[in-house]
Amino acid sequence: MKLMLDSCYLVGLVLENDQWHKLADSLSYQVEKHDTYITNIILSETMNSFQCLGGKRCKEIYDIILETNTILNINDMKLYDQSTELLYNYDASIGYSDCTTIEMMKKHGIKYIVSYDSDFDKKEDIIRIYNFKNKKNNYVTNFQF
Repeated sequence: MKLMLDSCYLVGLVLENDQWHKLADSLSYQVEKHDTYITNIILSETMNSFQCLGGKRCKEIYDIILETNTILNINDMKLYDQSTELLYNYDASIGYSDCTTIEMMKKHGIKYIVSYDSDFDKKEDIIRIYNFKNKKNNYVTNFQF
């Protein structure tokens, strides 16, 4: 299964004082079994959150992210235009960075995102994974099985 990883998940995974740390840490053991992707915008958002850790630790985290994920580079004006159209269609209730993520997911056939951002629930063709497997051995998602 292809999974897009959002910055809030990645930050929660690393920063022990982050509100999502416990959920992200428990979910990581399942996430690592799948093909994972992030965009260059998600990478930038994530790395900005780690400035407080200092340059050496940021570099270590950066190297791990590159080793364990496929980076999808947004370098296509058409995709930025589509993201802006999505922003318009949702009356800016979804952030622009999230719009670029949604468009990249569409472009690469990724329908799952690991995120604690409920804005992704507004997009009916995306399934947001945000917790560990439940008693039925399913991921807890915004999608009702």
